[in-house]
Amino acid sequence: MPPKLPVLSAEQIAAALDLAEIEYEVPEWGTSVKLKAFTIDQRDQVLAACTEKDNAIDAKKLIRLLVVHGIAEPKLTLDIVAGKSFAVVERIAQEVMRLNGMSKEKGASAATVADVTF
Repeated sequence: MPPKLPVLSAEQIAAALDLAEIEYEVPEWGTSVKLKAFTIDQRDQVLAACTEKDNAIDAKKLIRLLVVHGIAEPKLTLDIVAGKSFAVVERIAQEVMRLNGMSKEKGASAATVADVTF
């Protein structure tokens, strides 16, 4: 049986590094980008910006915001993302969703995930 983990203080938990970053290859751009996990507040901000008055998720906004906020390096803007290939941007958005536990199923399209699960 593995050793039991200690009970940490709130300060120790607050200082724990639990936000993953990964390098993700984008061959169409000839580079890799660094993707990052969201904090709960960042996730909430992205979803709030994509939520319509009827509580539906605007998939177009979601894809763009996942890429803009999910890429740690290099820092991209909405204007840059708007001019890029949908297939490439959507693939990056899927990986950001996977990294953040946001996809309902493996391979789910970010464009069609309206009821994002956490």
